[in-house]
Amino acid sequence: MTVAEYILKFLISKNVKNVFLITGGAISFVVDAFSRNKKIKYTCVAHEQAAAMMADAYSGVGKGFGATMVANNLPIKLFIINNDGYGIIKQFQELYLNKRYEASIPSKGVTNPNFKKISNAYGINYSEIKNNKEIDNVLNKILNSKKPEFVNVIIDPNQKIIPKLQFGKPIEDLSPLLPRSEFKKNMLVPSLKENSSNFSEAN
Repeated sequence: MTVAEYILKFLISKNVKNVFLITGGAISFVVDAFSRNKKIKYTCVAHEQAAAMMADAYSGVGKGFGATMVANNLPIKLFIINNDGYGIIKQFQELYLNKRYEASIPSKGVTNPNFKKISNAYGINYSEIKNNKEIDNVLNKILNSKKPEFVNVIIDPNQKIIPKLQFGKPIEDLSPLLPRSEFKKNMLVPSLKENSSNFSEAN
């Protein structure tokens, strides 16, 4: 049995039905093993982030993760930070695309399922945190529970990620920008210049 076939056998033993993975030379044997079986559906994408996002979305709306939590009565605490969209993408569109929101807000195709109904369907306790005053009471109840718990933490859809790296700036010079005198005072080494070829930006 090859290592790839062992991985496949292990996933089947855990009742995994869907796998999201990337293509590439190093993983070719794994992809080949998945292609020769009928028990697991696999989806290949070109980037790790895409695979992770697909797996995350599937775990939220699919049967696998919820069923596993209930069947084994694992005291897992699942928290959803719910901004009713894709906040980081929306923030990027505000900064660089003149607020042309696409595939990041409800009116442009991004919607959440009813998490309460999903939780109830699987017999998982459901709670919501809507403001700071509710945090202590909900957390005390959740952390003292011996059962699976789903917590929907509802935040402002316009909440920004701060500090954040801006396009064209080095990693040490985050937004909102410090006054230049304070920034230079805190630098132990010379800062890279903006648009330098010595660094690249990833959002």
